[in-house]
Amino acid sequence: MQLSKGWRYDMVTEGEWEGRGFLSALHTRKGNDLSPLAEIYVLLGGAYWRVGASDEAIQSFEKAIEISPKYAEAYLLKGLLHRERGESDDAHEDIYWAISLNPDFYIEIFEPIMQAERESEALWDDLRSQPEFDAMLQNLEKDL
Repeated sequence: MQLSKGWRYDMVTEGEWEGRGFLSALHTRKGNDLSPLAEIYVLLGGAYWRVGASDEAIQSFEKAIEISPKYAEAYLLKGLLHRERGESDDAHEDIYWAISLNPDFYIEIFEPIMQAERESEALWDDLRSQPEFDAMLQNLEKDL
């Protein structure tokens, strides 16, 4: 599982595209307890997300969850999309369910995200501590 810029989920890797069918690659990773129809809805949601149709993407993820209520990846993707849209309450709820269903998501996805956010915050703290920072902000405000 990989996250690309903008919190999007890359549905499959290039090797999976080349070596196997798209659905079979996804189904093999998830096990046999998921409905193929639910998987199709998740793939559809991912496609909608990639073209900027976030409302349709969320509806597709919700349909996948309705069909397979323990589909952790559907909750995860829906939560990440809610997060991207700034809907933090919905994002937290969906991400909570995703981690509840698959605790490995915390280690695989959220631990690296939180580490990157901590490093980014440390960089901003360092920048803010520089004496020139206030002057630079004032100059930017004048330009705007």
